[in-house]
Amino acid sequence: MIESYLLFAAKQPQGSILVQFVPFVLIFVLFWFLIIRPQRKREQEHQKLLNSLKTGDKVLTNSGIYGEVAEVTQQTVLVEIAPKVRIKMQRQAVSAITAPPAGGSSSSSQISKPESEKAIEESTSSKKKRKRRK
Repeated sequence: MIESYLLFAAKQPQGSILVQFVPFVLIFVLFWFLIIRPQRKREQEHQKLLNSLKTGDKVLTNSGIYGEVAEVTQQTVLVEIAPKVRIKMQRQAVSAITAPPAGGSSSSSQISKPESEKAIEESTSSKKKRKRRK
């Protein structure tokens, strides 16, 4: 009796192979739209940014250094971070263009500070004012 039951259980179809692969396909589609596609889009935007670099652009590097592009080559960028202080780095190290030159003149444009720096400056200046009042 047990042998006939085991034979019957072994002969039942387990379902189509396509039905078994549906969860894998759904997971791949989910990964595509949530991870792969946005990453490719960010890479393309960064590549456009790197291709549009030119002398005089105000940039922010991956290491957090603000500066002005002094020279652009195919692989490297020369960034002036202070008067007569220049650093040579790979183009890939540039993460953003912070402020385009105003009116074509690179010397008249200013790099805008991030909100966090503005908040720190405001809080320190308000603390100094309170100390002066006391």
